[in-house]
Amino acid sequence: LLFFLIGLGVKAGMVPLYTWLPDAHPAAPSPVSSLLSGVMLKVGIYMMIRVFCQIFSIPIPWNLIISFLGALTILIGVMFALVQHDTKRLLAFHSISQIGYMILGIGVGTILGMSGAILHLVNHAFFKGLLFLCIGAVIYRTGERDLDKLGGLAKIMPVTFVTCLIASLSISGVPPLNGFVSKWIIYQALIEKGGPIYMIFLVAAMFGSVLTLASFMKLINGIFLSIPSPQIPENRHEVKWSMWVPMVILAGLCVIFGLFAWVPLNIL
Repeated sequence: LLFFLIGLGVKAGMVPLYTWLPDAHPAAPSPVSSLLSGVMLKVGIYMMIRVFCQIFSIPIPWNLIISFLGALTILIGVMFALVQHDTKRLLAFHSISQIGYMILGIGVGTILGMSGAILHLVNHAFFKGLLFLCIGAVIYRTGERDLDKLGGLAKIMPVTFVTCLIASLSISGVPPLNGFVSKWIIYQALIEKGGPIYMIFLVAAMFGSVLTLASFMKLINGIFLSIPSPQIPENRHEVKWSMWVPMVILAGLCVIFGLFAWVPLNIL
């Protein structure tokens, strides 16, 4: 059980086994980063669910250990994200943080916790894939990914701005978007589990969402709403339709899976 947890933890980017991830995202092209965060990291989480639910019956001490690692992953990931100025590195640390919510749901060990973890796995693919596409569009148009060298792009790139805003609110767990639903289910699972330790994990998860919102307020302001950077030419414009159509589709899925969350839940 320990070796499974270590191996799958490395694959998923769980604290303290996450050190490869923040360097992998900035080095990869944005579409690859979108695939890496939206799909590849989830393989480790999916295998955790299969191993800990169908191969092993998780004993009580392991529930607490896995839940603790999940809560720790949430907080460590988001705290590192808060101090980043490289946009892709910032998103990489948020991938780590969001993986923590899934691990926390698995650690609870109940049907409700597992459902929340699986739903958050699906939702994360939508909003994090969208965020990497949005940042990729910004880099494509400006050649910059440093928050200190960007600004004022809301008028120049309105589609990218709106879709990035939707994804930012979704990953922060703001209703009625899909990220809120899966996080709320994980919160409910922790409350249902009961006990002071799980209440501490609940507070950690909710505090992580608050810090996530603060981090993305910084990102949205730095890229789109702040004073335009003199380093960005004024003749820049929105990316071509072949780039913004996938962003609009993913933004629509974030809204639809939030308003009609019962559809994927019934499938699960």
